[in-house]
Amino acid sequence: MKSVHEALQVIARAAGLPSLDLNADGFAEIVLGGNLLSLYFYHADESQIEISARIVGLEGSMDDTLAVQLLTENGQRDLGRFSGLEDGGVVLGHRIELGFETPASLIDTLNRFTREALTLERDGATALRARAEQHRAPADLPTEAFLRL
Repeated sequence: MKSVHEALQVIARAAGLPSLDLNADGFAEIVLGGNLLSLYFYHADESQIEISARIVGLEGSMDDTLAVQLLTENGQRDLGRFSGLEDGGVVLGHRIELGFETPASLIDTLNRFTREALTLERDGATALRARAEQHRAPADLPTEAFLRL
């Protein structure tokens, strides 16, 4: 695959859309299942496209403990990485180098990413918060204890 435009047209055909084009900010969006999940496509550069999905199940949960858990999860993930947004939201994103993709492999990657985002949205957000809570320091310990050694 040679360009973001070509990749977007492959995605559009697979989604049953006549076309998929970037807006003035370099983004395109597909909404799945009514409002089940929005997939965003960003023109990273002419040979790379970033796909992302906001994980609504983690909205309003961002604190230091969850941020550390998300960073830990990033180190263990094969597909996608978590990012925090200024408004407290969490996004799962994945960058695709188009030079290594065929139409079939692009759609396979997109399907795997979509399944992962839907799983996180359905029940993974609860599991991530639970793992973060397991690692939360007890309230009676100072949060900067190791910085003062």
